[in-house]
Amino acid sequence: MARTMMARGIGIIFNTSAIFSKPQTAKWAFQLFCTPLKGRHSKEDQEFLKSADKLILQNDGEQFASYHWSGKGPTVLFVHGWESNSVRWKSYIDNLRKKDLNIIAIDAPAHGASASSTITVPKYAAAIDILAKIIHPDIMIGHSLGGLACSHFLDNFNCQTKKLVLLSTPSPLLDMMYRFFDILGLRKDLMNNLAQLFDNDFSTNLYQYSTASNLSNHTLNGIIVHDQLDEVTPYQESLLIAESWKNSIHIPTRGLGHSLKDDRIISAICAYISDDILPKSIIQ
Repeated sequence: MARTMMARGIGIIFNTSAIFSKPQTAKWAFQLFCTPLKGRHSKEDQEFLKSADKLILQNDGEQFASYHWSGKGPTVLFVHGWESNSVRWKSYIDNLRKKDLNIIAIDAPAHGASASSTITVPKYAAAIDILAKIIHPDIMIGHSLGGLACSHFLDNFNCQTKKLVLLSTPSPLLDMMYRFFDILGLRKDLMNNLAQLFDNDFSTNLYQYSTASNLSNHTLNGIIVHDQLDEVTPYQESLLIAESWKNSIHIPTRGLGHSLKDDRIISAICAYISDDILPKSIIQ
């Protein structure tokens, strides 16, 4: 409740500012959109991460962290979502370590042990690329924003990844922005200014950021898991991805929420990653 009231208060300030300068207000709104509020490691998290070899790399002058659990099997890269960190994959990692897979998890920019105060999809994808050039992942698994970043990486960088798992992944970015605008109660006409900001600052089109579009020409195999009652990313977005990504299997769930933290999901995905066993629909 307090967080909602704070968001609405910020929205009022931005809407008032837009009367005087829509471009500047759009820039401030985008800066806020790219600034996570949490995702740092707790002491308990740190204990788990001590079991891995920590690798610090540089992306555009900023450090980002990754964690390596060495194994002789295929290399799996875990890519977390918004306001999270590598520890969200603990149950998956514990499972796959028993099968001697080579496991790496990345902390996104502005999350976990990584530097920066902001994150964008291109920034996340660039960090993934730097890491991928070292580890050469056979399999990638991304949750939420991490899934979108994986698709952007695969569409813009050279990588021979064989399988991809998407959990609660949004598509397109534009819809994420609209949901953010709704939370703050922002004027919808600011979206035009935001699109112009993308054109000017990133030399790209906001409307082209889409998981479905990113994967439309890819032949890698994979699965898409999404809850029908997801309160963060609408279930319909997973259907768009499945329709566009021809070599994917769509796995619906019901009642597991956006996080999909459920033992059946974890076991099914780990079986797919390690033994290529396709999961069936998991609906409560």
